[in-house]
Amino acid sequence: MTEPLAAARPDFFGKDSFTPFIGQVEDVNDPLKSGRVKVRCVGWHPKDRTSGGEDCLKTDELPWARTGMPVTHAQQSRIGGKHGLVPGCWVMGFFLDGEEAQDPFIMCTFNHTAKTSNKDNRKDTGGKDGTLPQGTEAFNKTLTASSVQPNISGRTKSEAHKKGFNEPADNAGDTVHTDADNHWEGTLKSE
Repeated sequence: MTEPLAAARPDFFGKDSFTPFIGQVEDVNDPLKSGRVKVRCVGWHPKDRTSGGEDCLKTDELPWARTGMPVTHAQQSRIGGKHGLVPGCWVMGFFLDGEEAQDPFIMCTFNHTAKTSNKDNRKDTGGKDGTLPQGTEAFNKTLTASSVQPNISGRTKSEAHKKGFNEPADNAGDTVHTDADNHWEGTLKSE
């Protein structure tokens, strides 16, 4: 018996329906060290990650998602780069296998809309090992990389050496800062 032509296969990427997703990264500890992450996709995976009930999907049960990189990173022959995703990041991607939804591919990450909240409403999940801990609710606004906070690279003078965010112009800590955005005195650096 012969293999069906790719055009006739419903799961052939590019011939099937494009199936995008938005999700939140829960684990970055790829055992193969291939730069994959586990992402809980809104509408595809249940919010319940801990109860053990019928509609529960634990982080360990999520499929590994590959991550896209810029074309300046060859990603072969030990030439390339690493993603900067941490648990709690929100990402957008698509399923390479269409509606089977078992082969996710992440195209980009995105931030929360800055200045939509007057307070820091992140939840400190206590994740210190690259995985959101069991017992934390899915799809929350988490304090990313809480084990390295306070990291002064994104802190204003009034926030230096403190937990959380309290800059009057961005109480929720949703603005992304780079050296080019430096609106406070000094330079951005880590301690």
